[in-house]
Amino acid sequence: MTDPKLLPPLIDVSLFQSAIGKGTTILVPNQRLVDNINQAWSRIQAHQAWETPLIFTVKTWLRICWDRLQDMHHSEATEFSIVSEEHYKYLWYKAIQLHDPELATNYVDLASDTENNIGTWQVNSIAVNNEHYGSIRFSRWRGTFYELLKSKKIVTQAHSWLIIMKSFKQGYLPQLPEISLYGFQAMSPLEFDTISGASEVLSSIDQSLAAIDMLRSSRSSRSSISSFTVQCEKLELTKAAKIRCSDQYNELISSALWAAEQLKINQNQRIAIVAPDLGSRLGEISRVINKIFIAKGIKSTVNFSAGIPLISAPIISAAIDLLSILGEEKTSTRWLQIVHSPFNTFGQLESGLKIKLENKLIELRQFKIPVWRFLKLIKSLEDTNHNSYLNLATVIKKIERKEKTNSKMNFSNWVAVFTDILESLGWPGERPLSSNEYQQRKQFFITLEAFSKFDNLNIKTYFGEAKATLETMLANHIFHPQSPDAPLQVLGLLEASGLRFDSMWVLGLQSKVFPRPTTSNPLLPPSYLRRHGFPGSLPEVEYVLARCLLENYHSNCNSLFLSYPSTSDDEILRECSLLQEVKNIETSEITNINKQITTIRRKNYENSCESYAQINVPLRVSEMHVRGGIAVLRDQSACPINAFITHRLNIAYPIKPVQGLDNAQRGILIHDTMSNIWNTLRCSIALAKKTDLELNIEIDKAITTTFSKYVGQFQSLRSKNLYELEKNSLEKLIKDWLILETKRSPFQVIDTEKKTAIKLGALSFSIVIDRVDRIKQRLLVVDYKTGKLAQTNWNAERLLDPQLPVYVLSVEPHARALAYAHIKPGDLKWVGQSDVNLDMGLEEIEYWSDRLIDWKEKLMSLANEFAAGEISFIIHDKNRFMQQEYLFPINRWPEIFLTKTPDGNF
Repeated sequence: MTDPKLLPPLIDVSLFQSAIGKGTTILVPNQRLVDNINQAWSRIQAHQAWETPLIFTVKTWLRICWDRLQDMHHSEATEFSIVSEEHYKYLWYKAIQLHDPELATNYVDLASDTENNIGTWQVNSIAVNNEHYGSIRFSRWRGTFYELLKSKKIVTQAHSWLIIMKSFKQGYLPQLPEISLYGFQAMSPLEFDTISGASEVLSSIDQSLAAIDMLRSSRSSRSSISSFTVQCEKLELTKAAKIRCSDQYNELISSALWAAEQLKINQNQRIAIVAPDLGSRLGEISRVINKIFIAKGIKSTVNFSAGIPLISAPIISAAIDLLSILGEEKTSTRWLQIVHSPFNTFGQLESGLKIKLENKLIELRQFKIPVWRFLKLIKSLEDTNHNSYLNLATVIKKIERKEKTNSKMNFSNWVAVFTDILESLGWPGERPLSSNEYQQRKQFFITLEAFSKFDNLNIKTYFGEAKATLETMLANHIFHPQSPDAPLQVLGLLEASGLRFDSMWVLGLQSKVFPRPTTSNPLLPPSYLRRHGFPGSLPEVEYVLARCLLENYHSNCNSLFLSYPSTSDDEILRECSLLQEVKNIETSEITNINKQITTIRRKNYENSCESYAQINVPLRVSEMHVRGGIAVLRDQSACPINAFITHRLNIAYPIKPVQGLDNAQRGILIHDTMSNIWNTLRCSIALAKKTDLELNIEIDKAITTTFSKYVGQFQSLRSKNLYELEKNSLEKLIKDWLILETKRSPFQVIDTEKKTAIKLGALSFSIVIDRVDRIKQRLLVVDYKTGKLAQTNWNAERLLDPQLPVYVLSVEPHARALAYAHIKPGDLKWVGQSDVNLDMGLEEIEYWSDRLIDWKEKLMSLANEFAAGEISFIIHDKNRFMQQEYLFPINRWPEIFLTKTPDGNF
């Protein structure tokens, strides 16, 4: 592990010695720069105590100025407070909600950002084109927003800056001798004018003033774009090299390999990977770097500038799930997350009870499940007195009581309610928290404390809005885990500016994202945005900003790598125009990186895996009567490991809810209806005697009986419209099938839903045969199929479809014909085999007795394989195997190719 004390500072402190020595106020764009400058300054101090340098972010410094005005009892500051960011957005939400409730949630961020830009860009909002629909709507919201501000005696941040600027100009606040800037590429007009008015001399330690002036000029002189373009073309990056990568993932791996090689050379140097989209790719980038470092044997921490929204942390997400437990109906997936979460009282349930509850949820086959049904399922478990049931029932009653009384409360009271709910439901669980979880829990309570300060707005609200406000605050609260300093820093574009590195790699510099593309704002006319130079509205401004960033990186490192992906899916990408004059990296170096990319995944997998040979696990005597029927043999035949997982580990197929009846439910209805019909008709003669009207009546009667039997189980049948729709569809299908049956040779149905048993090797099976016919002095076993009919493969070396052969052997005397009755709209047919022609289009088998002997031997072999615990990973039936892709996380088939040797073996 790298000793952080030996790492060089991220700031060249010599640049600051003169300014700090004179007591100059230094302003920087972010807190990361403040911390790193102070840290670098502390390392050169000879004494144990020293005067803290005057280094601030712009917002912090302006807040200090405001506090000074309030201490002086300034007339424009004494009676007002500055609205916090949380209160600012909440008041915008209330303002929009008053006019357009359906837009409040989606437009609150856009409206608040738009207003902030109007204020900091010092533009006349009255000049907005009133014919623009978005502007008209925004003006209404804005008027209500300022009425709310006035009633609460608070001002926006931009308004407070105007008061500060005026105070400096009028002498209420004394001008500072000098203010120095560092690390800026851009600054709003209001910020710049306020800082300029606050100082006798405005200077910069780096090229901040030059960059700001260039951007200000590009905004105010659109007619001279060519001059800016020419100036940008003079960009010289002599220490830089560009790298063309095949795609985004290849680019990321290349940068991670580069970082690993750099740290192999010297673990006490400073290197950086800069990603324009770090926030959205944080998880991916972290995983790739971690894998590469493990594969390369690099034992070093990595520091990320980006964090995650607090609400996305599992422990916090679990808390919100509990607070939302009585809200909108939830999917079975959401309920399962709650059941299996370690952060609540359900975590105390025994594993067996959790599995039962999971199966009950899945068996409902519903898209949305209300809390009362979930509560009923918990109560149906064996341990009905468990705390999870009692606590949940108590919480539901409390919340319902408040909703029934239409209770409005202030925010601090809602904090007490939220805390009570979480405690009642066992949050954050009984297991010890990890370091990150502990930090996240602490940040959650800090957010709750900030939430209670909404009382200052003197607004009362309902439970739903209070919870939604808390969720918004948690989504806006970015969590950064506490981590030690590290040689590798992974940064966003702006965070990297001003920091000093030995070497840097900047990702994603393709023309579509760098320079940043311009954006529109539906609340303001495009011409208005461009005229006032709003952020993201002018391509020339974005071009200059991108140029300044690259210049800053170049001046703060010894070597700079600039990469871009050449493709994205099927799209061909180009390098950004700023890289045209940058030299390409040497071909040999690219080849070296690409060679490593092709082997890194395999090496990483092999190094992190332990080879293990699973021994066979034979069935116990008590398990020889197999549950699961003939599906056991079918799965064993297709792939032994999947049969073991399904029937020995009891991993069930995850039933997905659908609108109306699903295929399995329709299959059940068809089976039952056919059974009802043939229990009445019994033979082909009775069918042939039926008139069209009589047959329709018989079908209607059979379907009605079936639907009445299953209406309690299948919720969709309780809908009158769906009931009629399914009934009409089934009537047509059944009638079409019965017409096909009339074309057969005379037959008699001697059994439906015939229950029988068979012993194969050591295993015993109880089976139900859909139907047994007698035709031409022989028995025919029939199985109804309503879905896609797979290839039967009854003649193959390995019996991949054992169902009907088992049926044949289970009846006495043994049947001499077998057939699937494929009852599917548009594809009605018989598929099977027989020893003679039965006028059904079945395959004729000459030596039927030999076929029975062959089937019995193969079936006994499959049964003995399963009984012996044979779990080899051999795929005999690829189609069947791929249908069981839900088992991939357990059998880990997608990972097997990583262990292949060059000759293709495992």
